[in-house]
Amino acid sequence: MEHFTALLNWLKTRSPLQKIGIFGGSAILAIGLITAIIVTFSTAFVPLYYNLSSEYAADVVDYLQRNRIPYRLADSGQTVKVSKNDVYEVRLKLAGSQIMRGGIGFEIFDKTNLGVTEFVQTINFQRALQGELARTINEIKQVESARVHLVMPKKTLFSEDQQDATCSVILKLHPGAHLRRGQVEGIMSLVAGSVAGLDQDKITVVDTLGTVLSKDVGERPGQSQMSVNEMNFQRQHEKNLEERLQSMLERVVGRQKVVVRVSTDLDFSKVEKTEEIFDPDQVAIRSEHRLNEKNESQDAEAGGVPGMNSNVPEKNIGQASKSGRRDNTNKSDETRNYEISKLISRTVMPIGAVKKISVAVMVDGKYEGGGKDQEKTYVPRSEAEILIYTNMVKKAIGFNKKRGDQVEVATIAFNNESLNQEVKELDKANRYSMILRGLKYLAIALAVLFFYLKIFKPGLRLLTSSLSNDSSSESSKTGRGKEGSSGIGEMADEVAEKVTMNKQVTVMDQVTSFAAESPEEVAKIVKVWLKGQTA
Repeated sequence: MEHFTALLNWLKTRSPLQKIGIFGGSAILAIGLITAIIVTFSTAFVPLYYNLSSEYAADVVDYLQRNRIPYRLADSGQTVKVSKNDVYEVRLKLAGSQIMRGGIGFEIFDKTNLGVTEFVQTINFQRALQGELARTINEIKQVESARVHLVMPKKTLFSEDQQDATCSVILKLHPGAHLRRGQVEGIMSLVAGSVAGLDQDKITVVDTLGTVLSKDVGERPGQSQMSVNEMNFQRQHEKNLEERLQSMLERVVGRQKVVVRVSTDLDFSKVEKTEEIFDPDQVAIRSEHRLNEKNESQDAEAGGVPGMNSNVPEKNIGQASKSGRRDNTNKSDETRNYEISKLISRTVMPIGAVKKISVAVMVDGKYEGGGKDQEKTYVPRSEAEILIYTNMVKKAIGFNKKRGDQVEVATIAFNNESLNQEVKELDKANRYSMILRGLKYLAIALAVLFFYLKIFKPGLRLLTSSLSNDSSSESSKTGRGKEGSSGIGEMADEVAEKVTMNKQVTVMDQVTSFAAESPEEVAKIVKVWLKGQTA
């Protein structure tokens, strides 16, 4: 109680400005302590899901309410927050439920309902198939959510009356994401392969902005599909050349000081060439046939009985008869076949061969002089530098004069007003951020200094003075015989504590006011002085 009374008396002696500072600092300190306690002991809510659609958010909130799980909504209902201790458990439970799985799937048939008509079964199958396709499409990294609409006509008796199945897919992409042409074609192939009787050209893919993503995808008659691939290949080839030339020249002239544009003429014709070459100098015997035939014969000498009987055939039986002829035959047949050397080559010419390249390069000049209030003077590049840059570009693109390649390098003063304005805005923003950061640190330092000078230091002084008063009162009770000079010193200290020294008021005025306020104390002091003089 004594300390509280001393604190009140000390506050009464303060000026109004000091009282405002003391109470303000105390209020700020109390608010900070209360906020820290609330943040420490209160339940922390962390996001469960971000950027939810209204349908998903309603389902999630309904699930949390049914399970009595505390939650908070943020970002206009697109973000759902739950307790930090429950976030992972709730997320796993929602992942296993139908809410965050892209609609109803084939789990609709887990429960068998008796008495269901064939029409209801057909509708449930279509809903399940749509839900499963949407879940599969949601696995793509760029897709945030997907919906699939199938139109499956009834089967008819005659095939000419049968209508084709159709499908529409609507995609909601993540902010800043886009699907490549191959990914869109993959989605169309996935849906076409999952639905019986559905052709890929009957599928339409649309994003939430209304852009038809499937208009350039799928089978196209003639050369239209090939022409799209050719244009993409040519554009990519030109872009690669521009990046190579840009990076090479920027190392020499500096960033943002060169512009490169490349135009290429590519040959996409498919050529197959077959050549058959005969070499008459290289001859080889393929086959050879030889036939030699030699026959010799000679006539015998005449003999026998002279007369008619020996010359009549019927009469010379039993008689010796010798007659003959000698033949001499020589035959030679020779056949030789030769094979001439032959070379057959089949060449397939590459598609996309470069027929012609045209390159245009603009190089910024140099800037000299310029002070604080003066503008820099533009100095164009010399012809020697332009010639060096031209040769560098020719070497980089594989320049071929026979096919008509063209390279043009020019030095032109760039318009850097927008760039300079951006630099100024950036410097201004950096300057403002530095000022704000400095002000923040300065405010913290001033708050600490104010707390030290106006709260901590006066409180410490009050505490020490109260302790000294307690010790002085105890000493006065134990020894009253030692009043002399020690009593005078204590009384003087007491007077010094009660008298506030003000530079604008004289000491005599302060003593007079104190004597008017406490005459008894002044009388005691005078009596002590008189006793000291008589002694």
